[in-house]
Amino acid sequence: MRTSLFHGLLCASLVFFAAGCGKDNKSSGGGVSGNVVTNPYTGTVPADSLTAYTNLMTWYKGTTEGSLPNDGFAHYGETRTITTLSQECSTKTIDLWIIEKDLTFCKENSSENEVERNVALTAVGSVKASNSKLTQALSGSGLTLIKVTQYSANVFQIEWAKSNGHRLAYSIDTSFNSAFNPYQIIDSEARTIESLTDIGSPFLNL
Repeated sequence: MRTSLFHGLLCASLVFFAAGCGKDNKSSGGGVSGNVVTNPYTGTVPADSLTAYTNLMTWYKGTTEGSLPNDGFAHYGETRTITTLSQECSTKTIDLWIIEKDLTFCKENSSENEVERNVALTAVGSVKASNSKLTQALSGSGLTLIKVTQYSANVFQIEWAKSNGHRLAYSIDTSFNSAFNPYQIIDSEARTIESLTDIGSPFLNL
């Protein structure tokens, strides 16, 4: 998998911070029983998200698996990049001749770190609930479902609101084995973007 595979969606995700963090910027200048997976969310699904949500849950509760990656390994090396966005703000006093006015200027910074791990493929016929990241993405525990978007036959985004108004968004590509999903997690409160950036041969040192 090329490192740039999800670059477009990563760039688009920056808009999410503008929506999820606008309030802060202004103030500062599923259960498993046998082979059956129950619906992990018991709240209200927005009407405009019902079709996408149903399609996503049909995949999650089913035992079919995506065909990617298809290099013939039972285990793969997965690299995730965690990008943390931060702001540096400074206030300057501007002399406007008649009055002086304090203006605050902010600059966006970011830092990145990579996390590597070996991932075992989820076998066809197995439930997907053993993937804790995927279960978390669909559980909505203590969260409010805002929107589920289906971008194509295989690509979904599910967005949740926290009680403080911040957002969590998970992107899922069902063409990949469920062990690699969600491939992107955005947290507007932590100001982090966790993205799956590479899949390859298993790491020998792990």
